[in-house]
Amino acid sequence: MFRIARIHWPLFYSVVLYLLVVLVLLLTSFQINSHNFVYPLDDTYIHMSIARSFALYDVWGVTRHEYTSSTSSPLWTFCLALLFKIVGIHDLIPLLLNLLFGVFTLITLYNVLNIFIKNNYKLTFLLISIVVFVTPLPTLTFIGMEHVLHVFLTMLFLLFLLKIDMSNNWINILAAICLSSLLITTRYEGVFLVLISCALLLLKRRTLVAALIFIAALLPIFVYGLWSMTHGWFFLPNSLLLKGNLPGNSIASVVRFLGYDLAENIYNSPHLLILIVLSLASLAYSIRTGGIDKLNRESIVNIIFIGATLLHLQFARTGWLFRYEAYLMSLGILAVGVSLNSLPFKMRTRKLDCKNLPMYAVSSLLACIILFPFFDRTILSLVLTPLATNNIYQQQYQMGLFLKRFYQGRSVAVNDIGAVTYLADIHLLDLWGLGSLEPAIMKMEERYSSQEILRLTQSENVVVAIVYDSWFQNGTVNRTPQQWVRVGQWTINHQVVAADDTVSIYAVRPSEVESLANNLKRFSVELPSTVIQYGRYVE
Repeated sequence: MFRIARIHWPLFYSVVLYLLVVLVLLLTSFQINSHNFVYPLDDTYIHMSIARSFALYDVWGVTRHEYTSSTSSPLWTFCLALLFKIVGIHDLIPLLLNLLFGVFTLITLYNVLNIFIKNNYKLTFLLISIVVFVTPLPTLTFIGMEHVLHVFLTMLFLLFLLKIDMSNNWINILAAICLSSLLITTRYEGVFLVLISCALLLLKRRTLVAALIFIAALLPIFVYGLWSMTHGWFFLPNSLLLKGNLPGNSIASVVRFLGYDLAENIYNSPHLLILIVLSLASLAYSIRTGGIDKLNRESIVNIIFIGATLLHLQFARTGWLFRYEAYLMSLGILAVGVSLNSLPFKMRTRKLDCKNLPMYAVSSLLACIILFPFFDRTILSLVLTPLATNNIYQQQYQMGLFLKRFYQGRSVAVNDIGAVTYLADIHLLDLWGLGSLEPAIMKMEERYSSQEILRLTQSENVVVAIVYDSWFQNGTVNRTPQQWVRVGQWTINHQVVAADDTVSIYAVRPSEVESLANNLKRFSVELPSTVIQYGRYVE
């Protein structure tokens, strides 16, 4: 063991560093959440709810009562369901599974770097450490969702793609084909990586391999889509249809989508923009010296990163606790790092010359400008992650506890469905459309109105609604039904990840007003003291 750690010390110390940071985040979060373990995103609990329903009741849905196509990561949800089936329902399982995949990610990255960087252990350790903090791997691990698995499969797919480029070993080809399916099943954005990789294989006249990888990647999309359609849902998961960056039906919306939207996404992602510029410069140098027909391995990685990033910025999103673009960050750092290492010059140590102070100042300023987005991303991820868990604990987690205590088995309308369905056994009406089909159809058909919401809540026998008021306002139009009675509001401080700092609790039926007020009053003593309460039940 010690001999392996000594030989592969860049990997060993990187893993130790990664685990220590996760431990610090865990202890900090545990401390500020009254010694409760809480994930920093409500979406995590959506996966856990579906996994529990599937493990215990053979129902693929956020509740045990009906099928819902609420996950765009079927593989991750299935992994959780399998573990729930084997070891039982435990909140820590997503975190522990992510820790495992996090270590696998670093091992895979280490093997990829060994293809490009030989015997330069300090540079290898530096690049792995940058990937850990800038991706940022500890935050992704703590989120408890599929993003660490996505980064791991991205690196593993790249590793076997490079091995295919170096040899015609059928095992490497078979591995790449299987990984393309797993990659798409983990996150649909994996199709961007697969498309660019297949284009490169076609460029190298590996037509059959490209075709097999492409077919294998599309297969899980069609299987899952057809399965959803047999249950009456859409071909694509609701989360993709409602959250994806897709053009509208008009020519103006398409023009805006192809022009302004892409430019805006690039502008709002300076970390990706810098990596793209550096990667493009490296690729241009490589093509100039070697030609387009003789792409080296560094150029292959750069092309995959640039192509996948541009497709992602056009069709998907970035942000939301650093997770959507995480796989691109790890890929971009790898691409730029190995490219800089391959350049035919070496840094030389020179004595400080006062005559060159202006040059030193300009160089330092340029370095600070380039490095600032990455430093900022690292610090923010470490600071915001515990605060995000506190947001979820004070808001969605308390919503779930409240419904569990007073509305178990009853019909409830919400717009954040994760913690409430995981903690409480309710009949769900998701007014935002991730966990309920009809609201999603209403939104896509642009007939989402207060009258339609009222009709839907009445037909579903909803008694209580817990929603963000801001989500139901469009300019001067308020979609909240006037017949609802707002009985209370909970407001949190230091909002960093919650969609709104205030959640409103409504009695959908007039007959439920007094009962809801009494329930809120009884539960008020159990709310964290930092939650500010308003409404008739505290007056």
